[in-house]
Amino acid sequence: MRDAGLLPLLAEVAVYRAETQYLGEEARRHRTNVDWLAGLSAFKAVLFEGLEVVFIVIAVGAGRGVAIVGVVVH
Repeated sequence: MRDAGLLPLLAEVAVYRAETQYLGEEARRHRTNVDWLAGLSAFKAVLFEGLEVVFIVIAVGAGRGVAIVGVVVH
């Protein structure tokens, strides 16, 4: 788009300011209380990632006793 002359060179600052202003206005207009939902989603994601690591370490270390110690220490 820059080569076609539709966007000026180095328009990132202007685009950032416009998007920030737009999103701020939208947030003020549509004030909903979904912070608890975002927190719950983040908690579940971290929990599942942690469980995944534990299962991987146990699976890899099933034949070796040393990897199982890593799960307990971690």
